[in-house]
Amino acid sequence: MGFLKVQKTAQYFSNYQPKRRRRREGKTDYKCRRTLLTQDFNKYGTPKYRLVVRRTNRRMIAQIVFSTLEGDRTIAAADSFELKNYGISVGIKNFAGAYCVGLLVARRLLTSVGLADQFIGVLEPTGTKFHIENEEDCDKRPFKAILDIGLFRSTKGNRLFAVLKGATDGGLHVPHCPTCYPGEDDEDGIEMHIDRILGKHILEYHEFLTEEGGEDAVKDKFGSYVKNGILGPKIQEMYKTAHAAIRADPRRKPKDTVAIKEACKNKYPSRKLLRLTPEVRKQRVRAKIEALRVFEIEKAEVAAVLLKEKLEAKEAQKEKEKDEQEAISKAAEALDA
Repeated sequence: MGFLKVQKTAQYFSNYQPKRRRRREGKTDYKCRRTLLTQDFNKYGTPKYRLVVRRTNRRMIAQIVFSTLEGDRTIAAADSFELKNYGISVGIKNFAGAYCVGLLVARRLLTSVGLADQFIGVLEPTGTKFHIENEEDCDKRPFKAILDIGLFRSTKGNRLFAVLKGATDGGLHVPHCPTCYPGEDDEDGIEMHIDRILGKHILEYHEFLTEEGGEDAVKDKFGSYVKNGILGPKIQEMYKTAHAAIRADPRRKPKDTVAIKEACKNKYPSRKLLRLTPEVRKQRVRAKIEALRVFEIEKAEVAAVLLKEKLEAKEAQKEKEKDEQEAISKAAEALDA
C-alpha cells in the first residue's frame, strides 16, 4: 500500500471553529442580518427598526424589532390569528389576510408611540404605490423600518410583500420598490393588486372549482368558507369591514387566560395525580388506621371462632374415645363371665 498524505492534521482540527448555532440549523443568514443591523456612526446608538415578516404553515407574523447587545427587542407585533377579533374567520393566511396583518401591526405601533393621528396612511386600499414620507405633510418624520423577510425568497407577488403593503398603507415608512407587488406598473397591474388585497381572486377560484371540479373539490378547498357562510361578495365585504375595524381599534385584545386554561384542561386532561392537602392526607391516614383496626378485630373474632370449633372437636373426639374404651371393657367383662 502506498503512502497516503494526511490532508487534515491535528493542528487543523485544533484551530477549527464551528459555525454559529442558528447558521448550522439553517435559520439565520448572518451576512444579511449584519447588513440589516449596521447603523451609521453619526446615529449615536439610535435603534434601527426592522419590519420582521415570517410565514408558517398556519399563520402570518409581523413584528417591529430593534437589536441590542443582549438580543432583539420587539415593540409591536401582529399575528394572523388576531384577525378573528376583527371579523375574519377564514382566509387569515392568504394575500388579503397578510395585508390585514401588515395594516394591524402598523396601526398598533403608531398608536403605541402616539403617531396614529398624524400618519393615517391610505384609508381604503387602492393598489397604487404609496410612500408615506412623500404624501404626509407633518412636522415629524414618519416611523421608519427596514423590511426583514429572513430566508424567504423575494419572489414577485409574494404574500410577504402583502404585509409590506399593509404596513405602508397603515402609515409606516418602509423603503421598497413597488415592482415586488403582483402585476405590472399599469392599470391592469393595479387592478390585479387591489383584487388580491380584497380577496377577489379567492372568489374567482371558487367559481372555477364550481364549474370544473364539482362539489367535492369545492368542499375540499372551501369547506371552512361554506361552513361560515362566507362566499361570493361576502368575501370582499369581510376584508373591507376588517380594514375599518383595525383602524378603529388596533390595540391587542386581552385574553381570558382562566377560560383558556379551563378549556385546555377539559380538552387535554392531565395524567398527573393531584397533590393532596394536609387535611386530606390526615383523613386518609385515619381511614387506613380505622380499616386496619376493624380488620384486626374481625381477624381476632374469626380466630376465636376457629379455636372454639377446634376445642369442641377435641372434646368430641375424647368423648368418642371414652365411649369406645367403655364398650371394649364391657365386652371383655362379658367374655370373662
